[in-house]
Amino acid sequence: MRAYDLVLSPTYQFYFVTGALAAVHHERLHRWVVEHPRAVVAALLATAAVHVGVYLHQVPSSGSVFQAYDPLQPSVVPWTVAVTLGLYAAGGVYAARRRPGSRLAAFVDQASIVSFGVFLVHPLFLNTVLGPLLAWGYSSLDPTLSGAIAWGATLALSYAFAAVAVRTPLALPLAGRRRLSTRPHHATGA
Repeated sequence: MRAYDLVLSPTYQFYFVTGALAAVHHERLHRWVVEHPRAVVAALLATAAVHVGVYLHQVPSSGSVFQAYDPLQPSVVPWTVAVTLGLYAAGGVYAARRRPGSRLAAFVDQASIVSFGVFLVHPLFLNTVLGPLLAWGYSSLDPTLSGAIAWGATLALSYAFAAVAVRTPLALPLAGRRRLSTRPHHATGA
């Protein structure tokens, strides 16, 4: 049963319910985030401190980095909620200051097109491709360097895969969205 705890965990149902509640109360949530930026930052800092503290306590006491950073650690839930609020707040600031046609706007537009595909495929690259290469937990690489390589390579590989996948007939199952047109759009006069 332990092999399936990340799949069967009620922790993930918490995120589904929280997301549904946030969607139903989107206007109130948005207003609160916009009106309380200091509270959002304070939540990020406080939950980060607790999360890092739990990790630093767990590594020597459990002798396992895996156990110390298990997604089912109680400190993960408040941390991920605070991170989600922080990302939402940052997105709101970006949206308010967005300059259409800028390089940043073009990058964000493309990234948003493939973002769900990146989410869908990242475990494949992280666990199946990079995990064995980086020999999780048994590598001679410094853990910080190994983590940075894993993060960067997972993002790059997942992004590249999703960017290609959204332009194929298999876009929906591979990238979670309908296929993008590979032909340029031409304006037609009426």
